[in-house]
Amino acid sequence: MEEWLFNVLTKYGDPSSWSTDEVLVYVAQMRKALTDPRINAHQYAKRIWARKPLLEGDSHFRPWKI
Repeated sequence: MEEWLFNVLTKYGDPSSWSTDEVLVYVAQMRKALTDPRINAHQYAKRIWARKPLLEGDSHFRPWKI
């Protein structure tokens, strides 16, 4: 993760690219926060799944019952 952060933040930091020291401090703070049991990070996500409809020539074809 550290290499990825160095790559992204030193090239594309907002509003300007970050220095190496700034990235090291940020990574140290992030590691400390990740080990803190009082911090619970949650992310809401939507999941969508479906099955591809089978055609008449397929061996498992069952016509829809209305």
